[in-house]
Amino acid sequence: MRKICIVILVLLLSVGCTPQSNEGTIHEEGFSYIKTIENELKDEYDGDYNIPIHPEYEILRVHLINALSFLTFPPDMVIYYGVNKGDLIETFEDPDFIKSHEEGVGKNLYGLYEGAIIAQLTYSPVKGGEMDGDHFWSINGYNDIPYVFISPEQNKIYTKIDLEQGGYNIIFHLSDYFTEDDAKAFTTFLLNKVKPLS
Repeated sequence: MRKICIVILVLLLSVGCTPQSNEGTIHEEGFSYIKTIENELKDEYDGDYNIPIHPEYEILRVHLINALSFLTFPPDMVIYYGVNKGDLIETFEDPDFIKSHEEGVGKNLYGLYEGAIIAQLTYSPVKGGEMDGDHFWSINGYNDIPYVFISPEQNKIYTKIDLEQGGYNIIFHLSDYFTEDDAKAFTTFLLNKVKPLS
């Protein structure tokens, strides 16, 4: 009986000590791979290429956008976050499809996985213009963040965050499981992960 109790105690302790990533989440199985992509982009291009790992929302896809041939800017990077992450979409396992897709759109870095998109972040290493918003989020420690609804159904929100090098353009997809308050919370998370202009 004593041996059984000791075994149970060891099992309970081992479950309680499951290693966590330094982002405080264990659900993102591609954590180390995502960070490898991030480091390679920073080495290859001049820019603040950050791919924040969110504790609640999975990354469904990361890809680059081909720059126009006459431009010498580094490429934009697009990150899709979502819920109910599933399997890799079958066409993205086909090398011929990937090659054709990359020629038309840009290099595919991760995914595309099945899931419901809640946010689309586009990082551009080239700073855009100022944004005028119809609404503002007051977030402690930061200037008011402007945002606008960009669809007739009022189910998409656009906002942006300027960085020292470039910035993020963000489109939130609102639904029953991702609200305007969730969009504000996600923006707060992002502000705490990147280095916005004050």
